[in-house]
This record gives sequence, structure tokens and C-alpha cells, in this order.
Amino acid sequence: MDVVKIVGDALGLSGRRAWSLFLSMATGYLVARLLGPAQFGLLAIFMLIPSLATYGSLGWDQGVMRELLHFQGRGDVHAAQRARATAYTAELILAGVWVAVILAIAWGFIRDPTARTGLLLGAGGVLVAKLTQLCLVDAIVAKDFTLQVRAGMASATAGAMLKVAAAWWFGVVAVFAGLLAAELLGLWVYWRARPLRFPLTLNASELRRLTRIGVPLALLTLLSGTTALTAYLSRSILGGLAGFEVLGLYVFASGLGCYLTGFVRDGIAAYRPHLLEGLANASDRAAVFQLMAKPAVTVAYATAVGGSCMLAFLPAFINLTLPRFVPIIPLLPVFFFGAFLTCVVHLPGLLLSSAFANQQAFYTKCWAAAVGVSAALLWTFTRWGWGLTGAAWASLALPLCVAALALPRTYAYYLVGWRQGARHALEQMGPLAYVALVHAAAGRLDLQFTAHPVLDQLAVGVLALAISCAPLLTRAYRLFDLRRFLPLQYQPSIG
Repeated sequence: MDVVKIVGDALGLSGRRAWSLFLSMATGYLVARLLGPAQFGLLAIFMLIPSLATYGSLGWDQGVMRELLHFQGRGDVHAAQRARATAYTAELILAGVWVAVILAIAWGFIRDPTARTGLLLGAGGVLVAKLTQLCLVDAIVAKDFTLQVRAGMASATAGAMLKVAAAWWFGVVAVFAGLLAAELLGLWVYWRARPLRFPLTLNASELRRLTRIGVPLALLTLLSGTTALTAYLSRSILGGLAGFEVLGLYVFASGLGCYLTGFVRDGIAAYRPHLLEGLANASDRAAVFQLMAKPAVTVAYATAVGGSCMLAFLPAFINLTLPRFVPIIPLLPVFFFGAFLTCVVHLPGLLLSSAFANQQAFYTKCWAAAVGVSAALLWTFTRWGWGLTGAAWASLALPLCVAALALPRTYAYYLVGWRQGARHALEQMGPLAYVALVHAAAGRLDLQFTAHPVLDQLAVGVLALAISCAPLLTRAYRLFDLRRFLPLQYQPSIG
């Protein structure tokens, strides 16, 4: 396993994410101001249409990516070709059905010319998004993350320029068309490097098998996505019971945690094809241990250090630039601990959803139960008048519930006995809890280093950063023997 490539790919994906976020923040305010509230809201509705390529799928693309990596690890070329052709053909047929539905609605029910034009453009956007997804599957199977970075950055850059120009001179339909043109540019980058070539065939037995695999994965996307069922439930409950002020603070704080989880998931995404291929050849518990134990602890330490850096500087930044969002500052450690746990359960989720374990239905049930518990707690706390504090603690219940349900079954594949599992869980959870507690305690300090309260807050954050990260980095240096850059032979202190 090429560790240098994995790290390089992870940094490339994180760089693409950072560039996209920068462009989004730099242009989002300007576009909103140029369009005005009504047209900006209409644009948000238009942008939902291409998402049918993801949320309107039965999971064949996710299932076949898993299977292609598994077959690739086993060297079964014929099975890989059959699965790829069947899944890609089925995905294109389903995308064509969605396009037909959108066209029928546009011409049969919509009279407003702006809305009709947006729907027609959205129909084309569904096809572009679906083809891009299939190209992305091929790139991931080939571990060509450089191509993903090039396509993503080209699309983000072109989209930023086109939407600003269109908003300046034309209007909402032109902005939407510009964004779709940018996505088409990203598809062209993919297609130029890896054109989609496959026979349009449907193998009935293979399609049934991929459907059994893909449907739970598609439901998992609907449950666990940052804009999926969880977001709809939380925003509906808070908006209806606590008011839009609390909702706005909650969404902002949750979004800060999502930035952290996004960057960590980029690192896990770079490791995913190596993991799935390795699991295809894992013959015993020791082989799975080598694939899971070191990366799991690495994710925990990287998440803890990255989260500590964000928690150190966010309070001063919010105080200085966003004074109306100051009420979220005392609750940031709670929100971030939830983000920490989300990062920790992502890698076990990959194992459970792999062809090796084939436990994707179980993992989906874990998320369904967690979403139900979290929504019930949020409704209860909001009814009790706990406001933003109750919302923060209720959001923490979601990853805690997933971890409690999923980790024991995951550990059973590569650990022996509950004592070893408890030590491993402590190795993962300890750094995360330590960082959250240090920053929570630091937030209660009222130290005066300078004459300016914001500078004092920044100084307290830096102090908390040093106290939390110094022992973690020392521990990581010994644990991973960083002098040799994370060697493959890993000897964790978990028994």
C-alpha cells in the first residue's frame, strides 16, 4: 500500500475542497445581492433538480463501485465488466426516466416561462450529473484522484466566474445555465481522460444483485447526507418550535462542524479504494486488523488536532466579524465533538458496507435508528424551551447512537474480545473527548492578557490549542513512529 500516494491524494482532495469553499464564499454574497431574495430562492429550487441524479438513484452506482474494487482486488475481470455494464446501463435508463418526468411537468403543468426554462435546463443537468457520477466511479476505481481534483477545480472555478457574470447582466436562469455549463466542463475533463465505454446491456441476475446492494446504500445517503433527512427534520423542528433565530444559529454552528468532517472524509476517500481492494484479499482477522486499526486511530488523531485548531480561532473570529452569532461560542465544543464522532464512524461504515462484510443494510438501520433518536430528543428539548443548548446536545445524540450501534460489530471483524475493543475505542475516542473538554474549560476562563477582549479570547484559544495538541502530537509521534512517515507495520497499544 502506497502511503505517500494516499497522503498526496488526500491533500489534493482537501485542496480542491478548500478552493471550492473559497470561491463559494467569495461569490455567494455577491450573487445573492445581485439577484435579490426572490430570484436567489428560485435559484436554490432550480439547483435541487440535478440532485435527482444522486437522491433519485437506487444506489447502483454506489453498489457497483464497491463491487468493482472488490473484483479488482480478486483479479476477476469478467465479473467486473458484467457488473459495470449492467449498473451503468441501469443508471442511464433511470436518469432518462427522471428527464422524461421533468419534461412532462415543464410542458404539461408549468406556465411561467422562467420556471419552465429552469426545469428544462434542470433536465439536462440531471444527465450531466449522472454521467459525471459514472466517470467519478471509474476514476475512484482507478485511484485517479488527480483527475478528480482537476475536474472539480475546473468546474468550481468556471462556475464562480459564470454565475457572477450571469447574475450581473442577465438573471436567475442565466446563473443556473452558467452553473450547468461549469458542470459540463468538469464532465469534459473526466471524459477526455477516461471516456465511458461499455456495452448497453442489462443482465437480470446481476441487476437484482446490485439492487440488493445498492438500495441500502442509497437509503444511507438519504439518511446521512448533510442535506438529507437529518437536515430536513432538524430544521423543520427548530424552525417550527424555536423560531428562525435559533434555527439560523444552529445551522451556522452545524456548518462549521461540517467543514471539519468534509476535510477528514477527503482523507478517508483517498484510502477507500485501497481498503476495499485489501478487504477482498483479507484471509484472516490479522489482515483486517492491519487495514483498519492504524487508519482508524490516524483518523481520530488527525480529527482531534484539526478540530482543536478550529476551536482555537473560531471564537475570536466570530466575535470580530459575526457578533450576532456569538451565542454559539460556548456550544462549539459540543457541536465539534459531534463532528469528531461522525469522522470516527465513517471508516467503520466503509467496512460494514464493503463486499467483505456485506452489512450495508445493518449500517443503514443504525443510521435510521440514530436519526429517529436524535429527532425525538430535539423535539423534546425544544418543547422544553432549551433552545440552542438543547439543539446542540440533541445533535450529539446522532453520531453517538451510530457509534454505539456500529462500532461493536465493526470491531468484531478485527479485534478479539471486549477488552481489546474497549482499549481500541479509548484510543479513538480519548483524543477527541480530551480536545472537546480542554476547549470547553478554556471557554469558561475569564483571563485578561490585553486591553482588548477579542485578543484575550484569541490568547485563550491559543493556550487551549497548546494544552490539547502538545500531548496528542507527542503521543502520535511515538505511536506511529513519524520519523519513518507512518510505516505499514503498526503496533498499537490496544493489546
